[in-house]
Amino acid sequence: MGRMDNKLAIVTGANSGVGMATVEALSDEGAKVIMLCRSEKRGKEALQKLSEKKDRQLELMLCDLGDYDSIRSFVSRVKEKYKKIDVLVNNAGFISLDRQETKEGLGAMGASF
Repeated sequence: MGRMDNKLAIVTGANSGVGMATVEALSDEGAKVIMLCRSEKRGKEALQKLSEKKDRQLELMLCDLGDYDSIRSFVSRVKEKYKKIDVLVNNAGFISLDRQETKEGLGAMGASF
């Protein structure tokens, strides 16, 4: 991966695991990274942890990807603040053997949100 100076990246599920490692790698290459998290508490903890190690361009935004109203609100905030997104890493999700539904009643067995 080359330098990503002046690039904007969004990483979903950014508060742990692969998502957090992706945020770290992109920001180490100079990208400004929006950490998209569902939990404010876990998002703030991850943001603090990543910011302590190095001076990074990170922004925490909250969004529940299982709630279309939350998604629309997030999209509006990004569109108001930024002209374009250079990188989108769709990392967030979970797998369940039970039927899972969004707030709007959409979903399926083993759905990932």
